[in-house]
Amino acid sequence: MSAVDILEMVAMLGMAILALISSIFYGLYSLLYSMVPKKFRVKDIKGQVVLVTGGGSGIGRLLCLKLARKGARVVTWDVNKAGECCLFLIPFNTETHFY
Repeated sequence: MSAVDILEMVAMLGMAILALISSIFYGLYSLLYSMVPKKFRVKDIKGQVVLVTGGGSGIGRLLCLKLARKGARVVTWDVNKAGECCLFLIPFNTETHFY
């Protein structure tokens, strides 16, 4: 066996040990995470101020809608004309601001 072969074996052994340690860590993490009740893992955003950039259309608009349904105060920042992008939030009776 040459020195190069030995170095390759050591490198492969090191990667195998690293993979084993990371598998054990993430396995334990997911086990402990599953034991925590869901109400402690989810943050209540009712009444919180949320800034959404690009909230006039697309994913930003959908995010604004979802946050408004959950009771957040939505601040939308978009390049559309002022007010044009936030008319869809009026039915949710939430405080909205647009810039």
